[in-house]
Amino acid sequence: MNIVKTLHEEFLSEAKKSPVLLADLANLEKYISESYSERSLIELIQNADDANSTKFYIELLSDSIILIANNGDYFTEEDVKALCRSGSSTKKRKSNTIGYRGIGFKSIVNYTNNVHLVSGDIKFSFSKELTKKELPMIDNVPLVRIPHEFNGQKYLDNINNILDKGYTTVFIFEIKSDALIDEINYFDESCLLFLRNIEFFISKTNQYKEIQSKRDKVDDTTEYISLINRNEHNKWLVLTNDKDNDMVNIAFLLNNQNIVQKSNKDNAVIHSFMPTKNKFIIPCKINGDFSTDPSRTKVVIDEESINTISLISKFFAEIIEKIVETREDKYNLIAIISSIYVDPISNFKSKNINDYFFNDLKIEVRKALNNEKFIIQPDWLSEESFLEIYGNSDNFLVSDSLNEKIRGLKDLLLILGFEEVKLENTLKKASKNKYSENTRVDLTAKIVEDTRFSLDDKLKNDINNAYLINSNDKTVKISDLKNKKISNNFVNKVEEKINEKNDFKWFSEKFNIDYEGKEKENLKNINDSLNKYKNGDIIHFKKKTNLTKWRSVELNVTELIKEFDDIKEAYDVSESNLGYDTKALDNNGNEVYYEIKSVNKLGDSIKITNNEYSQAHKYNNQYNLVIACQQSNYIEICIINNPIEKLNLTKRVVQWEWVCDEYEGEYSKTYFDD
Repeated sequence: MNIVKTLHEEFLSEAKKSPVLLADLANLEKYISESYSERSLIELIQNADDANSTKFYIELLSDSIILIANNGDYFTEEDVKALCRSGSSTKKRKSNTIGYRGIGFKSIVNYTNNVHLVSGDIKFSFSKELTKKELPMIDNVPLVRIPHEFNGQKYLDNINNILDKGYTTVFIFEIKSDALIDEINYFDESCLLFLRNIEFFISKTNQYKEIQSKRDKVDDTTEYISLINRNEHNKWLVLTNDKDNDMVNIAFLLNNQNIVQKSNKDNAVIHSFMPTKNKFIIPCKINGDFSTDPSRTKVVIDEESINTISLISKFFAEIIEKIVETREDKYNLIAIISSIYVDPISNFKSKNINDYFFNDLKIEVRKALNNEKFIIQPDWLSEESFLEIYGNSDNFLVSDSLNEKIRGLKDLLLILGFEEVKLENTLKKASKNKYSENTRVDLTAKIVEDTRFSLDDKLKNDINNAYLINSNDKTVKISDLKNKKISNNFVNKVEEKINEKNDFKWFSEKFNIDYEGKEKENLKNINDSLNKYKNGDIIHFKKKTNLTKWRSVELNVTELIKEFDDIKEAYDVSESNLGYDTKALDNNGNEVYYEIKSVNKLGDSIKITNNEYSQAHKYNNQYNLVIACQQSNYIEICIINNPIEKLNLTKRVVQWEWVCDEYEGEYSKTYFDD
């Protein structure tokens, strides 16, 4: 008996006996089609791939007729039954097929009311209209349930023409909207990456496409896949791990030199053979047997998905391990993997598939690389010093040179929880070994930076007991210095490596360290500063100023400003926290602003706040910095116009203030009245 006729009678009989069930199936079918919105084409391609097709063909016969064909296996009786039933499939999970639910084909319901299928000896139609004629008592009927005798005779010429070209299965869709055509036009060629069989995708619609998936196998785990679409050519490196029938893939986009380049966010996608809408946290594609929601667009967290992401994490760890062991990164993979995005607030959100991946990756990489054997060069230690201290160990050293050879290795290891060399560990080694001067300079500079604002007893003890200092051409511990001085040459080398020279002075005071020429240097700095300002331009006043030593510095300076030749009037506004202390008006009616800094002596460092810096930047030449030293019988000032442009300011992040150690400007010294 004809299989289509048999199934037709079987399902028609079921419908007559249970019309309510048929109506429910129609609603279910509608729900499935809505869930699969914008994925009908992908489902049809997936089914073709499962049928061992190498070619997938689309042709727009008219504005409302689409022909889709493949050259895969012919439909069988079991295939037709599975197509008619909901949730039934001849394909099983963990087999060599992608789909396994048997509902993907129903996604086309939103696009059509009539489908015609020809595959070998099997030929039939799905039609809501024909079903309603046979079941007039039921208002709502499904499309894909009851097969009818083939009703697409008018398309036979087109069908036979395609069959003559070697295609084996042909669908005719009588569409009721442009939605399916839009899917075809916007088809993403990367959907072909993880298919097992399809090599050609040909679309003859209003936007012609002919995509070839060309595979070039390197070895059992590595292949190049080129997706060639007319003038476009995207080449991918696809790595495959296929163990115990659990295959996972990782795909990286290549450039012309076969080096992996960073994919955009649209390409960083998790595939369950076909793409989902889940983004991946590394700029590449991953593929595996993830569980998905009914639409196959969202990864569902269950045992299967967790197992699959675990396999992918292990695969990444194996890739990293091999690169580290061979010290060769042919494709630039580490730089791409180190671009991993870790959500900073992931701990406050429900766990997603990327969280499972990242947690597993940290564990697997630590296992593969043996965390305790890795020593990473810190930024504060030169490679020469790093190798001198740790080069004789059995540990794996991640130096700047290795990081340059394997780009991104250091960043990746730090992201995964590995640690750089710590100062305290290096100090312990320095307590037993006398290293070269350059190495000790690196260490001392790091100590100076780290002890600027805090110093606990343990660290102080470690510093005191390390061989760090040059004294009388010998390498000594700070604790052994006693009354000896350290060499200026050593001090100068350390100062070259730190942000502020004054930091070494603070450090020397904390550890009671004296060095050659320290007193002379301090005296020279004071004299140089005073001479610089006293030899500068002198401010002339209109008349003798009305100053008193009992007034604040701000008030006295404001009185001085009032007497400037080019100033008409000035007001003290120091209590308002405006970013300046005195507001003045010049003879041309322009506003002028003065920020006043009180120092013990001219030449001392000064600091300005972010607010003051902002105002100075805003007003430029209208803004002046006044450095004032008020003593018992006089006040002397140095005025710097437009300090942002003229001063060398250093930002201290810890206190959010701007520091200036050197300045020059217009100088004046005014004695108070008795």
